[in-house]
Amino acid sequence: MPDKNDIGFDWNNEEHLNLFINTHTELINTGFEAIFIDSAKHIGGYDMENYTGVGALPSYEQMQYIIHEIRSKSKNTHLSFVGEKSTGDFERYKNLGLSTGT
Repeated sequence: MPDKNDIGFDWNNEEHLNLFINTHTELINTGFEAIFIDSAKHIGGYDMENYTGVGALPSYEQMQYIIHEIRSKSKNTHLSFVGEKSTGDFERYKNLGLSTGT
């Protein structure tokens, strides 16, 4: 049973967003070279009628910011971001900051 003091993750909470970015930056700095983004196709509300995931997704602009910040803070320019189901609209995914899709 959840504790009454638990707070759910919120993409619009700056503290949560920074925690997400900083945690991923730490992972990259330990030697990871790629990040897989589950449900990347649906980021920004795209094709939501086929979204079967759980939880809210970041906006398109938030994910652009997140990817940029992780690359910038880790100083790892060859870092790969792989997006699930990110095929078809290649310009959309490239502009999001993804390196490739599945």
